[in-house]
Amino acid sequence: MAFVTKKKDENVNYQEWIEDELVVFSNKPLPSTIEIEDLAKYKMICREPNSSTREFIKSVFAKKGFDCEKLNIVSLVHNSTALKYTVLNSSDQVVSIISKMVIKDEIRDKKLFITKIKGINLKRKTYVIYKERSKDVDAILNFIKS
Repeated sequence: MAFVTKKKDENVNYQEWIEDELVVFSNKPLPSTIEIEDLAKYKMICREPNSSTREFIKSVFAKKGFDCEKLNIVSLVHNSTALKYTVLNSSDQVVSIISKMVIKDEIRDKKLFITKIKGINLKRKTYVIYKERSKDVDAILNFIKS
């Protein structure tokens, strides 16, 4: 069983799980909203090339005519936990984009700060995938739905 944001394989079953919202966040306060072009003004930490999150963001930005090559990417990381802690522990102001669920406690505690990009919707559906239905799969599906 795995969790994905994109349907890719016809040989597995997909069960919609949640709608996830990605947010621009920083270790220092940000304006409540920014223009997409403003992202180029910040040092940015990104997920590795070809990660589903990075591909999703790249696709959304391309539809708005923004080329991600304009971003000032200073570091790459391989998972959301590394992304969160890299931004948290940076001495300079850096920004990134992550699932709001991953940093909800740090937002509440004012350790991390978020902003919205005007005219951009960074919501995506997340799916549970599995090969064959079984009582174990049913138990997991029932657990995550509750």
